[in-house]
Amino acid sequence: MKSDLKVIPVSKKKLRDDIVDNKYNNYSSIPFSKNKAMWLLKSPRIEDNDLVALYGISNDDLVAFIFLLPDILNKGGIGSKKVYWIIRWWVNEEFKNTVLGSYMFSETLRMTKNQVIVKAYAENVNEFYAKQPFSSLKIRKRHTIFFRPNPDILIGKIHSLKHFKGILKIVDSLSYKLVRFWNKQKIGKKTQMLEYEYLDKIDDETWGIIKPLCENDIIYKTKEYINWQLDSFQYATIQTSNKKNLKGLALIHGNAKNISLKKIKVSVKNKVIGFISFLQINEEVYLKYFMYSNNNFDIMITALMEHLIKFKASHLFTDNEEIAKAIKMNFKTIFMYRIAKTALVHNNFASETTRLELKEQDGHFI
Repeated sequence: MKSDLKVIPVSKKKLRDDIVDNKYNNYSSIPFSKNKAMWLLKSPRIEDNDLVALYGISNDDLVAFIFLLPDILNKGGIGSKKVYWIIRWWVNEEFKNTVLGSYMFSETLRMTKNQVIVKAYAENVNEFYAKQPFSSLKIRKRHTIFFRPNPDILIGKIHSLKHFKGILKIVDSLSYKLVRFWNKQKIGKKTQMLEYEYLDKIDDETWGIIKPLCENDIIYKTKEYINWQLDSFQYATIQTSNKKNLKGLALIHGNAKNISLKKIKVSVKNKVIGFISFLQINEEVYLKYFMYSNNNFDIMITALMEHLIKFKASHLFTDNEEIAKAIKMNFKTIFMYRIAKTALVHNNFASETTRLELKEQDGHFI
Protein backbone atom coordinates (compact mmCIF):
# COMPACT_ATOMS: atom_id res chain seq x y z
CA MET A 1 0.00 0.00 0.00
CA LYS A 2 1.12 3.58 -0.55
CA SER A 3 2.90 5.28 2.33
CA ASP A 4 0.41 8.18 2.46
CA LEU A 5 -2.57 5.88 2.89
CA LYS A 6 -4.77 6.40 5.96
CA VAL A 7 -7.77 4.50 7.26
CA ILE A 8 -10.15 6.82 9.11
CA PRO A 9 -12.99 5.51 11.29
CA VAL A 10 -16.15 7.64 11.04
CA SER A 11 -18.49 7.74 14.01
CA LYS A 12 -21.90 9.39 14.04
CA LYS A 13 -20.32 12.34 15.83
CA LYS A 14 -17.56 12.70 13.22
CA LEU A 15 -20.09 12.49 10.39
CA ARG A 16 -22.14 15.24 12.03
CA ASP A 17 -19.02 17.40 12.45
CA ASP A 18 -18.03 16.77 8.83
CA ILE A 19 -21.45 17.92 7.65
CA VAL A 20 -21.25 21.09 9.77
CA ASP A 21 -17.75 21.81 8.41
CA ASN A 22 -18.75 20.72 4.88
CA LYS A 23 -15.91 18.16 4.83
CA TYR A 24 -17.91 15.03 3.99
CA ASN A 25 -17.97 15.91 0.26
CA ASN A 26 -14.39 17.05 -0.30
CA TYR A 27 -13.50 13.91 -2.25
CA SER A 28 -13.76 12.97 -5.94
CA SER A 29 -15.94 10.05 -4.79
CA ILE A 30 -18.32 11.43 -2.17
CA PRO A 31 -19.21 8.82 0.48
CA PHE A 32 -22.72 10.11 1.34
CA SER A 33 -25.12 12.47 -0.36
CA LYS A 34 -26.05 15.19 2.12
CA ASN A 35 -29.66 14.07 2.52
CA LYS A 36 -28.56 10.45 3.18
CA ALA A 37 -25.94 11.58 5.69
CA MET A 38 -28.41 13.77 7.58
CA TRP A 39 -31.00 10.96 7.56
CA LEU A 40 -28.39 8.64 9.06
CA LEU A 41 -27.86 11.10 11.91
CA LYS A 42 -31.59 10.93 12.73
CA SER A 43 -31.54 7.18 13.45
CA PRO A 44 -32.95 6.39 16.91
CA ARG A 45 -30.46 3.50 17.19
CA ILE A 46 -27.14 5.12 16.35
CA GLU A 47 -25.20 6.64 19.24
CA ASP A 48 -22.53 9.30 18.87
CA ASN A 49 -19.62 6.87 19.19
CA ASP A 50 -21.08 4.16 16.95
CA LEU A 51 -19.09 3.41 13.82
CA VAL A 52 -20.96 4.29 10.60
CA ALA A 53 -18.12 4.17 8.06
CA LEU A 54 -14.45 3.60 7.36
CA TYR A 55 -12.66 5.84 4.85
CA GLY A 56 -9.50 4.85 3.03
CA ILE A 57 -7.71 8.10 2.15
CA SER A 58 -4.75 8.58 -0.19
CA ASN A 59 -3.46 11.98 -1.34
CA ASP A 60 -6.40 13.55 0.50
CA ASP A 61 -8.86 11.61 -1.66
CA LEU A 62 -11.29 8.78 -0.89
CA VAL A 63 -10.01 5.50 -2.38
CA ALA A 64 -11.91 2.98 -0.25
CA PHE A 65 -15.13 3.04 1.76
CA ILE A 66 -17.17 0.79 4.01
CA PHE A 67 -20.65 1.90 5.06
CA LEU A 68 -21.96 0.41 8.29
CA LEU A 69 -25.39 0.82 9.75
CA PRO A 70 -25.76 0.11 13.49
CA ASP A 71 -28.98 -1.69 14.37
CA ILE A 72 -30.61 -3.74 17.16
CA LEU A 73 -30.89 -7.54 17.05
CA ASN A 74 -34.38 -8.80 17.84
CA LYS A 75 -34.46 -10.15 21.39
CA GLY A 76 -38.20 -9.73 21.80
CA GLY A 77 -37.81 -6.32 23.40
CA ILE A 78 -35.78 -7.80 26.27
CA GLY A 79 -32.51 -5.91 26.48
CA SER A 80 -30.73 -4.92 23.29
CA LYS A 81 -27.79 -6.12 21.24
CA LYS A 82 -26.06 -3.73 18.84
CA VAL A 83 -25.22 -5.22 15.44
CA TYR A 84 -23.77 -3.61 12.32
CA TRP A 85 -24.96 -4.10 8.75
CA ILE A 86 -22.28 -3.82 6.08
CA ILE A 87 -24.24 -1.94 3.46
CA ARG A 88 -21.49 -0.98 1.00
CA TRP A 89 -17.85 -2.02 0.56
CA TRP A 90 -16.09 -0.09 -2.18
CA VAL A 91 -12.47 0.12 -3.33
CA ASN A 92 -11.17 2.37 -6.10
CA GLU A 93 -9.91 0.49 -9.19
CA GLU A 94 -6.35 1.66 -8.51
CA PHE A 95 -6.36 -0.15 -5.14
CA LYS A 96 -8.36 -3.29 -5.97
CA ASN A 97 -5.24 -5.46 -6.26
CA THR A 98 -3.86 -4.30 -2.91
CA VAL A 99 -4.60 -5.44 0.63
CA LEU A 100 -6.46 -2.19 1.39
CA GLY A 101 -9.96 -3.65 1.01
CA SER A 102 -9.31 -6.73 3.18
CA TYR A 103 -7.44 -4.63 5.75
CA MET A 104 -10.40 -2.25 6.09
CA PHE A 105 -12.76 -5.21 6.41
CA SER A 106 -10.61 -6.65 9.21
CA GLU A 107 -10.60 -3.26 10.92
CA THR A 108 -14.39 -3.15 10.63
CA LEU A 109 -14.68 -6.48 12.44
CA ARG A 110 -12.24 -5.37 15.13
CA MET A 111 -13.96 -2.04 15.77
CA THR A 112 -17.43 -3.59 15.91
CA LYS A 113 -16.25 -6.58 17.99
CA ASN A 114 -17.39 -8.89 15.18
CA GLN A 115 -21.07 -7.94 15.53
CA VAL A 116 -21.55 -7.82 11.75
CA ILE A 117 -24.32 -8.90 9.36
CA VAL A 118 -24.00 -8.85 5.56
CA LYS A 119 -27.34 -8.92 3.73
CA ALA A 120 -25.85 -9.48 0.28
CA TYR A 121 -22.48 -9.31 -1.39
CA ALA A 122 -21.09 -9.13 -4.91
CA GLU A 123 -20.08 -12.33 -6.68
CA ASN A 124 -16.48 -11.16 -7.02
CA VAL A 125 -15.93 -11.48 -3.24
CA ASN A 126 -17.32 -15.01 -2.90
CA GLU A 127 -13.86 -16.45 -2.37
CA PHE A 128 -13.01 -13.80 0.22
CA TYR A 129 -16.11 -14.44 2.35
CA ALA A 130 -15.62 -18.20 2.11
CA LYS A 131 -12.44 -17.76 4.15
CA GLN A 132 -14.04 -15.50 6.76
CA PRO A 133 -15.65 -16.57 10.09
CA PHE A 134 -19.21 -16.12 8.82
CA SER A 135 -22.22 -18.44 8.58
CA SER A 136 -25.02 -18.34 6.04
CA LEU A 137 -28.02 -16.54 7.46
CA LYS A 138 -30.29 -16.96 4.46
CA ILE A 139 -30.02 -17.75 0.76
CA ARG A 140 -32.77 -16.07 -1.20
CA LYS A 141 -33.49 -15.02 -4.76
CA ARG A 142 -33.59 -11.42 -5.82
CA HIS A 143 -36.23 -11.03 -8.53
CA THR A 144 -36.29 -8.32 -11.17
CA ILE A 145 -39.67 -8.36 -12.92
CA PHE A 146 -39.76 -6.47 -16.22
CA PHE A 147 -42.94 -4.98 -17.61
CA ARG A 148 -41.20 -3.59 -20.68
CA PRO A 149 -38.18 -4.69 -22.79
CA ASN A 150 -35.77 -1.92 -21.82
CA PRO A 151 -33.63 -1.15 -24.94
CA ASP A 152 -30.66 0.07 -22.90
CA ILE A 153 -30.50 -3.22 -20.99
CA LEU A 154 -30.80 -5.25 -24.21
CA ILE A 155 -28.06 -3.23 -25.89
CA GLY A 156 -25.89 -3.63 -22.80
CA LYS A 157 -26.24 -7.41 -23.13
CA ILE A 158 -26.02 -7.57 -26.95
CA HIS A 159 -23.91 -4.65 -28.25
CA SER A 160 -24.75 -5.27 -31.91
CA LEU A 161 -28.35 -4.20 -31.18
CA LYS A 162 -27.20 -0.58 -30.82
CA HIS A 163 -27.66 -0.23 -34.59
CA PHE A 164 -31.37 -0.95 -34.12
CA LYS A 165 -31.97 1.31 -31.13
CA GLY A 166 -34.71 3.29 -32.90
CA ILE A 167 -36.68 0.16 -33.75
CA LEU A 168 -36.15 -1.23 -30.25
CA LYS A 169 -37.58 1.96 -28.73
CA ILE A 170 -40.74 1.62 -30.84
CA VAL A 171 -41.12 -2.06 -29.85
CA ASP A 172 -40.47 -1.10 -26.22
CA SER A 173 -43.16 1.59 -26.22
CA LEU A 174 -45.79 -0.56 -27.93
CA SER A 175 -45.17 -3.65 -25.80
CA TYR A 176 -45.24 -1.58 -22.61
CA LYS A 177 -48.63 -0.10 -23.55
CA LEU A 178 -49.99 -3.57 -24.30
CA VAL A 179 -48.70 -5.00 -21.01
CA ARG A 180 -50.18 -2.12 -19.01
CA PHE A 181 -53.51 -2.45 -20.85
CA TRP A 182 -53.65 -6.22 -20.27
CA ASN A 183 -52.81 -5.84 -16.56
CA LYS A 184 -55.42 -3.11 -16.14
CA GLN A 185 -58.00 -5.47 -17.60
CA LYS A 186 -56.80 -8.24 -15.29
CA ILE A 187 -57.28 -6.01 -12.25
CA GLY A 188 -60.70 -4.96 -13.48
CA LYS A 189 -62.96 -4.09 -10.59
CA LYS A 190 -61.09 -6.14 -8.00
CA THR A 191 -59.73 -3.09 -6.19
CA GLN A 192 -62.93 -1.02 -6.15
CA MET A 193 -63.56 -2.03 -2.54
CA LEU A 194 -60.07 -0.91 -1.48
CA GLU A 195 -59.31 2.43 0.13
CA TYR A 196 -55.79 3.87 -0.03
CA GLU A 197 -54.17 6.37 2.28
CA TYR A 198 -50.73 7.71 1.36
CA LEU A 199 -48.88 8.16 4.61
CA ASP A 200 -46.14 10.52 5.68
CA LYS A 201 -45.58 8.45 8.83
CA ILE A 202 -46.81 5.08 10.08
CA ASP A 203 -49.92 5.64 12.19
CA ASP A 204 -51.25 3.45 15.04
CA GLU A 205 -53.70 1.58 12.80
CA THR A 206 -50.98 0.63 10.32
CA TRP A 207 -48.58 -0.28 13.10
CA GLY A 208 -51.26 -2.64 14.39
CA ILE A 209 -50.91 -4.61 11.11
CA ILE A 210 -47.10 -4.42 10.95
CA LYS A 211 -46.16 -5.22 14.55
CA PRO A 212 -47.30 -8.89 14.80
CA LEU A 213 -45.79 -9.65 11.38
CA CYS A 214 -42.33 -8.53 12.50
CA GLU A 215 -42.07 -10.55 15.72
CA ASN A 216 -39.54 -13.01 14.26
CA ASP A 217 -37.60 -10.54 12.10
CA ILE A 218 -33.88 -10.56 12.74
CA ILE A 219 -34.05 -6.85 13.55
CA TYR A 220 -36.23 -5.52 16.36
CA LYS A 221 -39.00 -3.31 14.96
CA THR A 222 -40.75 -0.36 16.58
CA LYS A 223 -43.02 2.24 15.00
CA GLU A 224 -40.36 4.90 15.58
CA TYR A 225 -37.73 2.77 13.86
CA ILE A 226 -39.84 2.07 10.75
CA ASN A 227 -40.79 5.74 10.49
CA TRP A 228 -37.08 6.55 10.41
CA GLN A 229 -36.28 3.74 7.95
CA LEU A 230 -39.02 4.95 5.59
CA ASP A 231 -38.39 8.67 6.03
CA SER A 232 -38.73 10.40 2.64
CA PHE A 233 -36.18 12.98 3.79
CA GLN A 234 -33.36 10.62 2.73
CA TYR A 235 -34.33 10.96 -0.96
CA ALA A 236 -33.92 14.15 -2.97
CA THR A 237 -34.92 15.09 -6.51
CA ILE A 238 -32.19 16.49 -8.74
CA GLN A 239 -33.37 19.15 -11.15
CA THR A 240 -30.56 19.14 -13.69
CA SER A 241 -29.77 18.20 -17.26
CA ASN A 242 -26.25 17.13 -16.32
CA LYS A 243 -26.14 13.34 -16.77
CA LYS A 244 -23.23 13.04 -14.34
CA ASN A 245 -25.29 14.67 -11.61
CA LEU A 246 -28.34 12.55 -12.44
CA LYS A 247 -26.39 9.44 -11.54
CA GLY A 248 -25.39 10.99 -8.23
CA LEU A 249 -21.77 11.48 -7.27
CA ALA A 250 -22.12 9.91 -3.85
CA LEU A 251 -21.43 6.23 -3.19
CA ILE A 252 -24.44 6.21 -0.84
CA HIS A 253 -26.94 8.44 -2.57
CA GLY A 254 -30.64 9.03 -2.62
CA ASN A 255 -30.78 11.42 -5.56
CA ALA A 256 -32.42 11.07 -8.97
CA LYS A 257 -34.32 13.12 -11.51
CA ASN A 258 -37.53 11.47 -10.28
CA ILE A 259 -37.42 9.74 -6.92
CA SER A 260 -40.07 9.11 -4.29
CA LEU A 261 -40.89 6.77 -1.43
CA LYS A 262 -44.48 5.54 -1.26
CA LYS A 263 -46.11 4.42 2.02
CA ILE A 264 -49.62 3.09 1.37
CA LYS A 265 -52.18 2.03 3.96
CA VAL A 266 -54.72 -0.34 2.39
CA SER A 267 -58.21 -0.61 3.94
CA VAL A 268 -61.60 -2.19 3.27
CA LYS A 269 -64.63 -0.46 4.81
CA ASN A 270 -62.35 1.58 7.07
CA LYS A 271 -60.57 -1.53 8.35
CA VAL A 272 -56.83 -1.71 7.62
CA ILE A 273 -55.84 -4.93 5.86
CA GLY A 274 -52.30 -4.16 4.73
CA PHE A 275 -49.37 -1.86 4.16
CA ILE A 276 -47.12 -1.42 1.10
CA SER A 277 -43.99 0.68 0.81
CA PHE A 278 -41.69 1.01 -2.16
CA LEU A 279 -39.00 3.31 -3.48
CA GLN A 280 -39.44 4.53 -7.05
CA ILE A 281 -36.43 5.86 -8.97
CA ASN A 282 -37.63 7.06 -12.35
CA GLU A 283 -39.42 3.90 -13.66
CA GLU A 284 -37.72 1.42 -11.33
CA VAL A 285 -39.53 0.24 -8.18
CA TYR A 286 -37.81 -1.33 -5.15
CA LEU A 287 -40.23 -3.05 -2.79
CA LYS A 288 -39.47 -2.42 0.90
CA TYR A 289 -42.55 -3.50 2.89
CA PHE A 290 -45.47 -5.73 1.91
CA MET A 291 -47.60 -6.55 4.96
CA TYR A 292 -51.11 -7.96 5.13
CA SER A 293 -53.52 -9.42 7.67
CA ASN A 294 -55.30 -12.78 7.58
CA ASN A 295 -55.95 -14.11 4.06
CA ASN A 296 -55.54 -10.84 2.18
CA PHE A 297 -52.45 -11.77 0.13
CA ASP A 298 -54.21 -11.96 -3.25
CA ILE A 299 -56.00 -8.63 -2.93
CA MET A 300 -52.78 -6.99 -1.69
CA ILE A 301 -50.94 -8.27 -4.77
CA THR A 302 -53.64 -6.68 -6.89
CA ALA A 303 -53.25 -3.44 -4.90
CA LEU A 304 -49.50 -3.51 -5.53
CA MET A 305 -50.01 -4.07 -9.26
CA GLU A 306 -52.53 -1.24 -9.41
CA HIS A 307 -49.87 1.11 -8.05
CA LEU A 308 -47.15 -0.21 -10.35
CA ILE A 309 -49.45 0.60 -13.26
CA LYS A 310 -50.46 3.95 -11.79
CA PHE A 311 -46.87 5.09 -11.32
CA LYS A 312 -45.73 3.63 -14.68
CA ALA A 313 -43.15 1.20 -13.31
CA SER A 314 -41.03 -0.48 -15.95
CA HIS A 315 -39.66 -3.10 -13.56
CA LEU A 316 -39.90 -4.23 -9.96
CA PHE A 317 -37.14 -5.45 -7.63
CA THR A 318 -38.13 -7.75 -4.78
CA ASP A 319 -36.53 -10.41 -2.58
CA ASN A 320 -39.96 -11.86 -1.80
CA GLU A 321 -40.37 -15.04 -3.85
CA GLU A 322 -44.06 -15.38 -3.00
CA ILE A 323 -44.79 -11.95 -4.46
CA ALA A 324 -42.70 -12.62 -7.57
CA LYS A 325 -44.51 -15.91 -8.23
CA ALA A 326 -47.95 -14.33 -7.76
CA ILE A 327 -47.19 -11.51 -10.21
CA LYS A 328 -45.72 -13.91 -12.76
CA MET A 329 -48.73 -16.24 -12.48
CA ASN A 330 -51.50 -13.64 -12.51
CA PHE A 331 -50.22 -10.74 -14.60
CA LYS A 332 -48.47 -10.08 -17.86
CA THR A 333 -44.70 -9.52 -17.69
CA ILE A 334 -41.95 -9.35 -20.30
CA PHE A 335 -39.45 -11.46 -18.41
CA MET A 336 -38.12 -12.13 -14.93
CA TYR A 337 -34.46 -12.19 -13.89
CA ARG A 338 -33.42 -14.06 -10.74
CA ILE A 339 -30.12 -14.06 -8.92
CA ALA A 340 -29.23 -15.89 -5.71
CA LYS A 341 -28.18 -13.68 -2.80
CA THR A 342 -26.65 -14.97 0.42
CA ALA A 343 -26.85 -13.14 3.75
CA LEU A 344 -24.12 -13.78 6.30
CA VAL A 345 -23.79 -13.43 10.06
CA HIS A 346 -20.52 -13.47 11.96
CA ASN A 347 -19.92 -16.73 13.84
CA ASN A 348 -19.41 -14.71 17.01
CA PHE A 349 -23.19 -14.40 17.46
CA ALA A 350 -24.67 -16.70 14.78
CA SER A 351 -26.30 -18.87 17.46
CA GLU A 352 -28.40 -15.88 18.60
CA THR A 353 -30.07 -15.66 15.19
CA THR A 354 -31.31 -19.25 14.79
CA ARG A 355 -34.90 -18.47 15.92
CA LEU A 356 -35.05 -15.32 13.77
CA GLU A 357 -35.73 -14.78 10.07
CA LEU A 358 -34.13 -12.34 7.69
CA LYS A 359 -36.98 -10.49 5.96
CA GLU A 360 -37.04 -8.22 2.93
CA GLN A 361 -37.43 -5.19 5.19
CA ASP A 362 -34.25 -6.06 7.13
CA GLY A 363 -31.06 -4.33 6.04
CA HIS A 364 -32.92 -2.46 3.27
CA PHE A 365 -31.54 1.08 3.62
CA ILE A 366 -30.71 2.26 0.11
